[in-house]
Amino acid sequence: MINTKGKKTDLRCNNCAKKLAEGEAVLLSIKCPRCGHVNEFSNAPRERGVCELLAHNPEH
Repeated sequence: MINTKGKKTDLRCNNCAKKLAEGEAVLLSIKCPRCGHVNEFSNAPRERGVCELLAHNPEH
C-alpha cells in the first residue's frame, strides 16, 4: 500500500497497513514488525513501460 504526501511517499504493509518507511524505494524488501508479512517495494518499470512505485505481495 502506498500513500503519497507531496514529495514524500509512505510505504505501508500490504497486510496490516502499518507504516514501514517514508521516502522512495528503488528496491526494498522489508518484514513488517507487527504482522510478520514480507513486503517488497520497487520503482522498476512494468511490462507496459509505465514506471511507478509499486507495492506487491511476493507470495502471490
